[in-house]
Amino acid sequence: MKRIFAILLALVAPTVWAQGTSSMKFENGGLKDRTVVELVINNNTLSGTYTIEKDYDATTAEKHLFTAVKTAPDKMEISFKDGKIPYELPKGATKAVWLFKGTQLIIPTQGMNYQTNQISNYDMAFDAKP
Repeated sequence: MKRIFAILLALVAPTVWAQGTSSMKFENGGLKDRTVVELVINNNTLSGTYTIEKDYDATTAEKHLFTAVKTAPDKMEISFKDGKIPYELPKGATKAVWLFKGTQLIIPTQGMNYQTNQISNYDMAFDAKP
């Protein structure tokens, strides 16, 4: 079932950008927190919520509303309603930019690399959820 959903998402996502309205949900289960992105795509614009559940506890959920504009076929620039980005931007970045790669939503960020004990840039991968 997951494989069928992934194939459908890969086929449908490009056309969703081109026409109509659709909603999608993506999830990232990190070491400490779960992050869920719910978005609504309406032609070339997007809006939704970026939710962080500390220690995987839904009662701690912090919801952040955002809007976005498509800047390329698989790329969008994000603006949070309160003006604060709820995660660290990659070093050198001045704007929040998200990407679609296959069936995943990719959010470039930076954080602690626990192998090197250094702060480094990385891509947070969010899996599509039905």
